Order: sequence, then C-alpha cells, then structure tokens
Amino acid sequence: MSASKLEKNIANLERRLRQEFKAELAQALTVQSIRLDAFEAQLQRLQPSAALLQVHAAGINFHANQQDVNQDEVSNKSLVRGEPVQGDLFPVVPLEDAVEQEVAVADAESDPMEPVAFLETSWNLVLVLGYTGAGWCDVVIACLLFLASMATQAFFSWILLSPEFQGDPFSLQIDIATAWRRSVAHDAMHVDLARTSLISRVCNDDGALIISTDQASLIRQINSFLGYQKSTDFDQEDASRTGVLLAMLCILLWCLYVSKEFRTIWLSLEAVAQLPLKRRTDLRDGRFRAMSWPRFCAYFFLRLGRATISGAMLYAGILWLGATTSISDLIVNAVALGAVLSVDEMVFAALMPKKLQIKIQDLEAIKIRYSRCRSQVEAVCIMLALGGILAWAYVHIVNPLAQDMETVKRAYCFGNQDFVVGMNEDIQLVFGMQTIPHANVSGRTLSQLAVEKYLSKEPSMTADYISFQSDVQRFDSMVYQTMEESATEFAYCKDLDALYIQGQTDQEITNEFVDLYRPYFWSAAAVLNEPRNSTCLDMASHCNDAEARMLRQVCGVTCGCADPRSYPVYKVLHKGCSRNCLSNAASPEQPVCEDIENGAMWKQFWDGYPTVLGSEMGVTLDYNSTLGQWVLQMIGAMQEFGCAALALHPELAKEAVTQQRWCDGIAVDIWSVPPRRNAFDNGDLLLCFVHLATLRRYVVTRCCCAASQELPTGPHRSFRDALEARGYEGALFLGPGQEKVGVGLFWQRERASMVDNFPKDHVVPCGMETGSYANVDLKEAGLRDMDRRLAGFVKLTVDELPTLLCGIHLMTGSRDKEGSIRRQELVTIADLMKVWADPGTGVILCGDFNVNSRAFLEEHIWEGTGYVRDSDIKANRFRWQRSGAAPLILRDAFDSCYGDEACSSTRTGTRLETIDYIFFDEEAYTLLDSSKLRCPEQPMPNAEEPSDHIPVCATFQRIGK
Repeated sequence: MSASKLEKNIANLERRLRQEFKAELAQALTVQSIRLDAFEAQLQRLQPSAALLQVHAAGINFHANQQDVNQDEVSNKSLVRGEPVQGDLFPVVPLEDAVEQEVAVADAESDPMEPVAFLETSWNLVLVLGYTGAGWCDVVIACLLFLASMATQAFFSWILLSPEFQGDPFSLQIDIATAWRRSVAHDAMHVDLARTSLISRVCNDDGALIISTDQASLIRQINSFLGYQKSTDFDQEDASRTGVLLAMLCILLWCLYVSKEFRTIWLSLEAVAQLPLKRRTDLRDGRFRAMSWPRFCAYFFLRLGRATISGAMLYAGILWLGATTSISDLIVNAVALGAVLSVDEMVFAALMPKKLQIKIQDLEAIKIRYSRCRSQVEAVCIMLALGGILAWAYVHIVNPLAQDMETVKRAYCFGNQDFVVGMNEDIQLVFGMQTIPHANVSGRTLSQLAVEKYLSKEPSMTADYISFQSDVQRFDSMVYQTMEESATEFAYCKDLDALYIQGQTDQEITNEFVDLYRPYFWSAAAVLNEPRNSTCLDMASHCNDAEARMLRQVCGVTCGCADPRSYPVYKVLHKGCSRNCLSNAASPEQPVCEDIENGAMWKQFWDGYPTVLGSEMGVTLDYNSTLGQWVLQMIGAMQEFGCAALALHPELAKEAVTQQRWCDGIAVDIWSVPPRRNAFDNGDLLLCFVHLATLRRYVVTRCCCAASQELPTGPHRSFRDALEARGYEGALFLGPGQEKVGVGLFWQRERASMVDNFPKDHVVPCGMETGSYANVDLKEAGLRDMDRRLAGFVKLTVDELPTLLCGIHLMTGSRDKEGSIRRQELVTIADLMKVWADPGTGVILCGDFNVNSRAFLEEHIWEGTGYVRDSDIKANRFRWQRSGAAPLILRDAFDSCYGDEACSSTRTGTRLETIDYIFFDEEAYTLLDSSKLRCPEQPMPNAEEPSDHIPVCATFQRIGK
C-alpha cells in the first residue's frame, strides 16, 4: 500500500471512528436512561411524592428526545396515573434470562468483520468513473491505460501458452541424444590431443570443450536437476533430485501468487455485492452507500475477466516452470511470472493520471463478516485446490520431466564411451580405436606442455617444444606433415642427446640445425613420459614401441636404425627412422643375400610379432582360437629352427593374417626390407582405352590382387599385364603424395601412338610433364598432398589424327559436402585445357566426376564451371577454350539420361548414383553408341562386377574419317 493511500485510510478511519463513537454513545445512553426511568417509576410507586414526580417528569422529558411523539404521550399519561411504562419492565427480568440475552448478543457481535480494500490497480477504474472530477483527457488516457493493461496481461497469457514459447517437449531430446551418440559422439575426427573421445569429454563435463557445448550444457543441467554427483552415474538411490524439489517449490510459489489473486477477486466481488443496488451510484467521501446495476455488472465481468487471465497464467506458468531444466532459472522464472501478474498495479502507479489515482486511493474498504464455519470451509477448499494442483503438476509435468532427463542422460552417456570410429567409404568398412578414459587422463599433453613452457619467454627466444614456422603456408604444411616426410627430410643420423643433454658440439651440425631440431629432441622424451634430462640410452627401452616414432628419429643410432642386423620392425621412414640411417643400414658392405642367424634379434622379432599384429594390422589374438594357436605354433617353429622352418614346415610359408608369402614380401610397411609391389595391383584406378573407332572407359575402384585374378586375364599377374598382352599400352598417373592410387590411361598400340615414352615402370608421378603427357596436381586449397586430386593428359595420334585423352578423378562427395572443391577442380581443368587442347585436336575427357546426376541432386556443382545444359534437346556441354582462345565444346555422351533416376553407374550397400562421365569434342567426333547406365540389383563389388562401378562405354566416329 502506498503512503498516500495509507494516510487517506487513516483519515477516513478517524472520521468513521468519530461517527461510530457518537452513535454507539447515544445508543448506550438511551439504554441506561430507560433503565433509570424504570427504576424511578418503581420507587415512585413505593413512595410517591411531589418532588419525586417532578424529578421523574424531567427524566421523562429527557427520554422524549429519543422517542417518537406518540410514545412520549403514552408514557406521560401513564406516569400521571402512576402506572409503569413499557420500559419499566425491561430490566425487571429473571437473572438467568438476562444473562442468556447478553451472551446471545455477544456471540452475534463476536463474528469478525474483515475490511475488503480496493487495491490500487487499473481494474478498479470502473468504480470511480463519473465521480473523479477529472477532465476528459485524463479519463480517455485512464481508459486507454486500462485497456492496455488488460491486453498486456492477456497477451502474456497467450504467449506463455503458445507452442513457440513452451518449446518442444523435452522427450524429443531422447531422439536427438540417440542420433548424436550414434554419429558425432564417437567420430574419430573429434578425438583430442589426450586421445579421449568427444562423448567422454562431454559426459565428464570437460570445461575445455569447444564443440558439442549444447550437449555438455544439457548434461550438466540434468546432473544438477537430478542431484547426480558424478557425470557418469545413473539411477542413484541417494540422489537428492534437487531440481524436482525446487521445481515443486517454485510451482507452489507461483500457485500462492495466483491464489492470492483469486482470493482478492472473490472478496472484492463479495464486498461490492453487499452494497445496495439502485439506479444511481451513491459515492460520498470515498464510501459507497449504493451502487448502480450497470456499474455493478461492469465490475463483475471485469473481475471475471481478471480471474480468467489469472487462471490462464496459472496453467501456463506451471507448464513453463515444469519444463525448466536449469535449476538456476527456476526461481527467476517464478519471480518473473509474479511480475507479469502485477502489470496492472505497475501501470496504475506509473502511468495513471493523478486525479483518478487519488479517487481510487480514496475508496474505503467494505467490511464483510467471517463466521467460524465459513472460515473452515474456505480454508479446506483452498488447501484441497492447492494440493490438487501440486499433485497434478508433479504427476504429469515434473516427474515425467525427471524420468525423461534420466532417459536422455542414458542415451548420451550410458555404455562404453572410450572408443571412436571412422568410415572408409571406398571399402565400406568401419574402423575403430579404443580411446583413453577421461578419468585416466593425467598430467599435460605435449601441446599443453609446449604452451606452458613458452608463456614466460620473449618472442625472440627459442622454444624447447615448439617448432615455429615463418608463414601460414609453411605452418599448414608442417602441421599436416607425415612422419615419413619428416624422416625423409631429417638431415642427420645421430643421437641428439649429445647436443642437448651432454652439451657437446658437433662440427657437422650448424647452429641453425641445433635450434631447428631442439623441439624434436625434447618432444621425444615428453611423448614417452620420460624425465626431461633423459638420454638416448635412458630411453632405449622404448625404441621398439610402436608409438616411439620421434625417439627413433632423434636417437637413430641407439635405436638401431643404422644397424642392418638390429630389430627390423619399425625400421622404415614412416615409423621414424631417418632416411640417412636407413641408407647406412643398406650400405654395400653388408651381406646382400643370406639367411639371418637365429640369434637374439631373431627371437626378439618373433616375441614382438603378436604386438605388431595388434598395433599395425589391428588383429587382437586370442590364443585359445585357431588363429592364435597357429601363430603360437609359427612363432615356436621360427624361434627354434630359424629360416629353416620355412623349408621344414611348408605350411608356415605364408604370413598368418595377410596370407602372403614371407619370401614375396608383406604389404605392411613396418619391415626394414620393402616388399615388392605391382603398381596396378591395388588402389583406386580410372582406366581409359582407345580401341579402333571405339573409346571404352572402365572404372575400377578396388582392383586388388585377388580381384584381378578373377578377371579373364589368363596367366597374367596383373591387369596391366593382361592389357599389354591384348595389344594395349598406357600408364598409371599417380595422385599427389600417392604410391599406388591414381588414374590409368590405356590405348591400342596398333591404332594410337605417342611421341615420348613413359617411364620404365609405366608409372607417371604427380608433377611430371613432357610434350606428350602430363600428370598435373589440381592443388585444391587447404588439402594435404595425399588428399589432392590430379588430371592426366596424353597426346596421341589415332589413325594419323591428333587426339588428347584426359582422365580425372574428382573429390568424393563425403569430403566435399557443399561441392565447392569439385567446382574448383573443374575450373582448374578448364584452365589446363587452354594449354593442352591445341586447335584441330580431338578431345576426350573421362573420369569419375563424383557429381551425382540422378534426380539432379548435385546440379549446383556445375555452376561457374562453363557447364551449360540445354533442357530442350537434353544436351549437356562444357563451353571451354583451347589454346589460342579457340572455343572447345565438350558434350556429355550420356546426357540423354541425365537426371533420370533409372540410370546409375555405381551401387553399394549405401548409395546408388550416376557419377561417371565421358565428354567428347563435338567438332571432332560423332557419338555412335553408348552403354546403358544400369547397375545390377545387388550391391557391388560382387561375383559379376569386381568394382563398385560398372563399365561405362561410348563409341565415336571421327568426323572426316
């Protein structure tokens, strides 16, 4: 209540007290006067005298002032005759009856009277309109403010009940959590430097997270709400369920807010209903003496509207509070709801014109009587209603929310968290890796140690654990540098502890290299959790650990990288042994061809063989299984008989897992002697053939040795040998950073020729270029060498006519979701055509474009590449340029089925796409025929198709031939 309202109430109370005091005093004196008259009359009968009659007459005159004229006349006559009046008999009653009458009066007056005040709210404006003495401007503003206040609360109620505000049910988080757990949570791309999975960091509330922060925040809220002490605990019997308790308390607080409002509405209606209802309202000095029917009806319906809004806000508020998952927001939300409920009072206090404010504040409270029975009934009804609302809120809102939270927590964090997976799209297999549990992560990672040690140093000072680079390009290159590249570039084959631990100088190592290799050496000890001052001899026990790559690089002598008879496992570039050390181990002085002796190193090799199977081949041996028993038998025989075991036990001639012959070399790069490989025995190959007037294009995406033997190659060892036997020649154009993956281009020797010769092994490395052929790196921005793609060009003379044969393999869609990389690759190829496509030369461009044309799914990738599609005649063309700015128009040989969902060139268990194309020079060739783009119903590769792509063929006739 405001101070002004209080002061006015006190003034009204003072005035009312005066009036009531006077009335009650007059009533009390009247009763005493009647009793006195009666007593005097009784005395007069007993001892009549003139003096007493005179006194009694004076009393009668005083009594006449309080009674009507007729009664006075009757009383006077009776007194003159000496008869008692009616009042003379009032006090002369039995004592017991008088006591009972007084008790009845006292009981009637004991029922308390509660004053019902009119609150300072815009809803009470209707009570004073017409009696304020305010100008029309104030009245209009006041009415508008009332309507605005009512509309504000109504809109608040509508917004609180709207689905947009209430949001999606929390139960939907179960599906979201399940989908996230099956995808991102265990993605190998999100493993941190400590080798912990993303799900492990999220569920253990890792504060260093920069991704999946929404999931971590939600799990943190669930833990707080359910009172879980650990992020991985489930169904704790002693969980405090703090959030459930606080939610119910906040709902109770909100119910009290609204219950107070309902009670005020009811009492105000009851108080106004006690007023006499007349044609006109009688309002004097803030006190209602009567109220008109229209004003009463208006006030009643406004109170009813207020109750409706309050009820809607009660329901909406309970839903909102019951859906709040953050315990820190619960109390704030409850208080905010209370503020919304008081909007009308704030509007009244802040904006209502003062004249109307004063009039509403002047309204006196109206008293209503509260009996003992009514009070009890009202209290019971309120408690029942409040209990019912709270029970409904718990059963239907809060408790289901807690159960959904437990389910969501289980969906996110239940089960094994310590593994990650990665999908190999080419071979359609998921690979996994066990990660370190979050609870077992201790100490600092190498990156954290490097940053910590350099924080206090000046920028000009050298760092012990950080190899600083001069520019962004160099930095990106070094961050993605492989160990094989690092070991190839490593300049020395020395133990570097002499420089950094013992402080010895080396004439061969200049100061620049001392600073360059400083981070290499100190990082080797840090990675192995060895003390900082550990020498190469101190760390020699780790030389044969799979993860000790940096140690083998900086301590190559101690680890035996230069010793031809040392432990041969991991003596390769990509396991850390430097190129110089391996060159020393392969020096001409060593024996070239002899069986190694059955000594300590031989036994060490076979003792470590099961470990190698696990770390390099991913095979965990169960020695109770058939394979485990076989490996144990092989190890025993090899350690006992040495190399002679291969002759004594012919069944041991093949390696147990790969089933490759030991003497042929094992295609796993962990042995010191490189295995022999055929360049076309496996890898991703795109093979193009020219045969007479027909240009055939075959796509072989997985051409491994076994698959090649299933083809009709007869006695030939490889696909290339089979082609050579059939009169074809060609070469493999390797991709950037690749040894066996690239694009194959072949043609018939009798019909086509080339000026220059290919390398002896018919393998063209990326970047090699002559006048007749070229292997061009497409140099996609931001990709490592091994991830980039190539374009292979061969200038041929086919039937004495110049021909340019081009083969490409663009980026896969799984690594280029938006298509920007493939678009840039096509732009780069268009620029290359300006160099290689001479005027008068027929051009054939074929390859795996990885642009899916089925149902026009990836139509956007062609934009900006010079690609034009004429939908009227179904002609798709590249409008490029030749050398000399001459136009080059290449048409799609399969544009007739472009966009047709019935067409496809590749089918696997997860995809059905049309991504293979042959584009031909319309000025040089006429399309005679093309193969049907129809994949078999079964996923490929299968018994009929050795690849996951079908052969795609087109027949052309050279124009003018």
